[in-house]
Amino acid sequence: AYADIGEHGRSFTCYATGNRLRRATIDYDPGETERFFARIERAFAGRLPPLSRRPETGRVRPVFIVGMPRSGTSLIEQILASHPDVFGAGESPVLGELVDRALTASGLEFPEGLWALDDEALAKIGHDYLARLLAQAHAHGHLAPRMITDKMPSNFRLVGLIVHCLPEAVILHTRRHPLDICLSCYEQNFVGDHPYAYDLNELGRYYIAYERLMAFWHHRFPGRIIDVDYGRLVRDRESGIRELLAACDLPWDERCLDFHETRRAVATASDSQVRRPIYQSSVERWRRHEAALAGLKDRLIAAAILDEAGRFLAVEQGGERS
Repeated sequence: AYADIGEHGRSFTCYATGNRLRRATIDYDPGETERFFARIERAFAGRLPPLSRRPETGRVRPVFIVGMPRSGTSLIEQILASHPDVFGAGESPVLGELVDRALTASGLEFPEGLWALDDEALAKIGHDYLARLLAQAHAHGHLAPRMITDKMPSNFRLVGLIVHCLPEAVILHTRRHPLDICLSCYEQNFVGDHPYAYDLNELGRYYIAYERLMAFWHHRFPGRIIDVDYGRLVRDRESGIRELLAACDLPWDERCLDFHETRRAVATASDSQVRRPIYQSSVERWRRHEAALAGLKDRLIAAAILDEAGRFLAVEQGGERS
């Protein structure tokens, strides 16, 4: 309410109080997350074992939309799901569930245990994933989609597995200014499992760990991950949407411009935003709270994610920063 009337200082004080109360209820170790992401890098640093059982040609292509929460994944999916050839599955837990099931059945642990699975078990993860999502599309009346989107943001942890088990997949990585993402996370009382989001120091550590893992994936699988710039998309809607469809090898369709008119269930924190046309008020919102975010900003500068002026140093395809 304070933010709505421009009282941004008082607004942030209220958010800080709410976050302290929520954080006090959570058992979370940021160091454990950092070590987990480092284990993922080590597990996928070497050569991947080849799959002898290749996917069938002509099957539906999955589109994974990955990134941080509040980075624009819902907007990207709503645009794509407005195309008649695409079904939007939302934040699907299916891939994670299939991985957990396969590893648990073998007494193994993610990520190292993946490579102890046999060829058939790995191929089955990809096959069963598509079968489950296709059944979901059919249940919603979309009987012959060319593509199915999955906007579970945390699938960024599974990029290596996706490349291996679903080689036909399109992987879209949503990019947004880090301080806008972190502020939006800090202002959100999440329903899901986001224990890092209620303390600015821990939020910064998580964001840096995520950036490093994404830089690793870009370097490990050059050309396989397509970055989608949220800021550019909202500044130049039609050009951005045309590029997005081209990246997915989809023909142009005017309905994608009017994505806010598409009637479909959206069960995320962005459900109201995707019902409106593209707007720019969410770009550089962090500057209203620059003093309160100074410590977080300094941490991101030290990690070479921002420059001294607070500009975003984007990750290029080779893992280098520009």
